[in-house]
Amino acid sequence: MMMKHLLVSFPLLGLLLMSCGAAFKSATITYDSISVKDSCVIKAGEVLGDYKLTFDYPTSGTEEQQTWIRQWLALETVDCADSIAATPATTAKAYKAAADKVYKGKLDDMKAMAAFASKAYLTQYKKENEDFNYASNYSSDKNIRILFNASNLITYLTTSYNYTGGAHGSSIKEFNSFSLTDNKVLTLNDMIREADQPKVRAMIIAGLQDYFEIKTFNELKNQLMVAEGCDTEQTIPFPIGNPGLTKKGITFTYGQYEIACYAAGMPEVTIPYKKIGLYLKPDLQLLLKDYLQK
Repeated sequence: MMMKHLLVSFPLLGLLLMSCGAAFKSATITYDSISVKDSCVIKAGEVLGDYKLTFDYPTSGTEEQQTWIRQWLALETVDCADSIAATPATTAKAYKAAADKVYKGKLDDMKAMAAFASKAYLTQYKKENEDFNYASNYSSDKNIRILFNASNLITYLTTSYNYTGGAHGSSIKEFNSFSLTDNKVLTLNDMIREADQPKVRAMIIAGLQDYFEIKTFNELKNQLMVAEGCDTEQTIPFPIGNPGLTKKGITFTYGQYEIACYAAGMPEVTIPYKKIGLYLKPDLQLLLKDYLQK
């Protein structure tokens, strides 16, 4: 695939390489992608900070839809979106207020947004390490891609790997599903009726048993690292992150160390729509009607 490359330089930073991908199409929106790769030098001859970022951004839809998704991207690219997503204020208005504080550039200039994220990461790395005689190698590889693109629904999947020294790095996998009908990032309570959440918890438990390749709940308890009182079939916690709408169903992903040890990875369960569809809120059932019928 033919790529266009832009070379930019910043004070104290290395080379910044960007590429724009080909546009993708769907029944609802089109979107494009951009990538950036950069590095930071602290000691002469040593490249100690490496940064990679790729993200998809909308190129169609209403102006309002494009704007607030790009505001979310402005936060997500610099790891600030979680502070908004973790609160009930997951609307476009909340993201605008937060994005205005973090990112001062133009929302229609994706190259500038990618460059800002790169510079922010590497500048922080340099600040944290320049006063030490020994600076640890840092690296960050982040991908923010559109996983699901349906009628008035979009799911972004963010995956990242970060190494800041020590025995191993850390990985992140998180979903953010956008409702384009009311400009909102959908949380568990937006998707599943509260009264039916215990039934969905039981499905997650069954899925976790499959993930760990075990057959009983008692065996599952031996695999988990959860607080006392959160280790029963009625209290196993839902993942901290939002569920993700996908083509196959709704995916629930636990982060590293969230409920199990590092070696367990990131336990993940996808519940097919034919099983979970009855417990979805009516407005979401309507948006997913084509998938619930499969």
